[in-house]
Amino acid sequence: MDPEALQRLRRLGGDDLVRRMIEVFLEDAPKRLVAARRAVEMDDLDGARRASHSLKSAAGILGARELQTAAERMEAWADASDVEQVRGMMHELETMFTVARAELEAQQRRVAE
Repeated sequence: MDPEALQRLRRLGGDDLVRRMIEVFLEDAPKRLVAARRAVEMDDLDGARRASHSLKSAAGILGARELQTAAERMEAWADASDVEQVRGMMHELETMFTVARAELEAQQRRVAE
């Protein structure tokens, strides 16, 4: 995690903005992962690209750099029409989301205190 990303949000809107952005991410990102997984299972490269692009953007705002990088790589492979690489990235994307979720939930608890 990039702590500066959350600090930027905090400067813009305080702890309330940080808390809300994390909440939105934790609600929306699992839906994007499901969409990516379904797209991958159907060899729908455009669907995989759209889902990974959304995850990349959201992860970047919150400073989840490893998730952002994984989503960026998946998006690039989808743009390159490489189905096998996109399939291979799905596990990494899910793993990086799990890590980011745990870190953001911990951050959310700290902000709530």
